[in-house]
Amino acid sequence: MEIQFKDLIIDGVAVIPDGVEEISEKAFWCCSELTKVVIPASIKTIGRSAFGGCTALSSIVISNGLQTIGEAAFSYCSALKQVTLPESLSSINDFTFEKCSGLTDVVLSRVTSIGMCAFDSCTGLTTINLPDSLVSIDTCAFVDCTELTTIRIPAGVTNLSGGAFGGCSKLKSVEVDEDNEAYVSKGNAIFSRDGKTLVYGNKDTVITNEVSTIGYGAFWGSKGLTEIVIPDSVHSIEEAAFFDCKDLVRVVIPESIYMADISIFSECDKFSEVFVNAKDPKSVETILYQILEWSPLRNNMTLYVPNGTVEAYLQNEVSNGFKSIIERSWPR
Repeated sequence: MEIQFKDLIIDGVAVIPDGVEEISEKAFWCCSELTKVVIPASIKTIGRSAFGGCTALSSIVISNGLQTIGEAAFSYCSALKQVTLPESLSSINDFTFEKCSGLTDVVLSRVTSIGMCAFDSCTGLTTINLPDSLVSIDTCAFVDCTELTTIRIPAGVTNLSGGAFGGCSKLKSVEVDEDNEAYVSKGNAIFSRDGKTLVYGNKDTVITNEVSTIGYGAFWGSKGLTEIVIPDSVHSIEEAAFFDCKDLVRVVIPESIYMADISIFSECDKFSEVFVNAKDPKSVETILYQILEWSPLRNNMTLYVPNGTVEAYLQNEVSNGFKSIIERSWPR
């Protein structure tokens, strides 16, 4: 006999019967009267969006035995304050706690992977203890956790995807365990161990001459970042590298960049000044195209070029898309 899960709710509390092994997809979807749920050890799987949109749900008790949590299982549970995940659970799926804005305390136990946008916009989190068992942090895992102030990457993490901490505007302390073989932290920024890829940066980050790639979402949502100087060592800028940098005004670009992905300056509402040092406009066509394609002020941007090159830039079909092209000495 199929269980009608919503019928289990008594005075706001749902106690799942022992012996049940799965909470089905959308079992309590948008159940506004649910305030507490007790999940027994027999439950192995919580289905996709099982508790999604339960805005009054403030307490969940999960017994050891749970093996799988589906995508968005607790998304938009805005009243949820504390979660302790059992040791039997190794993976947090995509969007699991998305928009749980009241969440302040999370115990991850023995989790090895955190999925895409798993804690997206959990604005109550100020810190989270990532366990030593952790291996993988997926794209945008903690994006827009605007009150997050400290983070420590354990030694075992070998996959830290771009944008994991994008939009974490109060993140002041970023530390990678010194025994981590894949990543290293320098000045509250995260680089690949060899220093060639900038994984996470902020307004105080200096892009060093070791860096050849600015990674996906590296500066996503960095507040107070007004200017970026990209050194000659950089050859590649990945997607959304400077996405939503609302204070960014100017960027200094070398001619060394041969790969610039989509939306690298998307949602940068004040970005209006581009400096290039290339005498041949063809050598910077790729990045100039992406700037004009994705920048909000694309029709009102000024391009500063080396002395004696204005005519060449005006004749170029990409660079002539700038509202103004002005000669000046290289500013750096």
